[in-house]
Amino acid sequence: MNKIIYLSPHLDDAVLSCGGIIWDQLRRHAQVEIWTIFAGDPGEGELSRFAQEIQQRWQTGPQSQSARRAEDTLACERIGALPRQFSYPDCIYRNYPGTTRPLIEKNEDLFQPLTGLEQPFIDKIIDALRLILPLESTLIIPLGIGNHIDHQIVRQIGEVLNRSRFYYADFPYSGSHPEEILERVPQNSSTYHFPVNNQSLALWQYAVEAYTSQISSFWPSLSEMYKSVEFYANSPIGNCLWQSDKSESSMK
Repeated sequence: MNKIIYLSPHLDDAVLSCGGIIWDQLRRHAQVEIWTIFAGDPGEGELSRFAQEIQQRWQTGPQSQSARRAEDTLACERIGALPRQFSYPDCIYRNYPGTTRPLIEKNEDLFQPLTGLEQPFIDKIIDALRLILPLESTLIIPLGIGNHIDHQIVRQIGEVLNRSRFYYADFPYSGSHPEEILERVPQNSSTYHFPVNNQSLALWQYAVEAYTSQISSFWPSLSEMYKSVEFYANSPIGNCLWQSDKSESSMK
């Protein structure tokens, strides 16, 4: 059976962006896995000031990534997908190659074009995934809405791997910047829209709720998260995937 694999930059992105779609795929008896690339612990040494500030906001303490992996496991359990969490560190924990200077020193550093300095690191991830990616699999990868560094990297990784490929819009960035979707979807793409109903919406919201540490990064309260997901789910782009090659097998 063909396996559907979501490539998620961080421990929340696939569920945040595609909770309703994942529910529909599972309802159709698909095998769905979520592979989170940047789920590893920080390296040795003191964290940057920015990383410490982020962890304070998350209220996760020194075991931040362990706590986030537990959140992701719970979210995937709630929605029915199988999680796979890789050991590569989030960009807030990485340094410029060959130095001790943090890659991210302020919030603006998260959202910038890739420079190529991390290409050996990216190639290492690609080589590792090639060894374990099932031959019979379909990849669903982020468009990179919002221009987050790690989201751009995961898109690049997914485009290099030789598999049937679909794109998803990175929520909540896509909710704030819907105009970027047309800019980032490959030309001549097919659009697949998945239905949303009360059951799929409720399950999507319940899964997102599992990411306790991340709610404050995007919403002032849990109730605002529920409203935001509902609004997005019922928008024209809220339950869509885009396929760049019409000759490949359809998602439905």
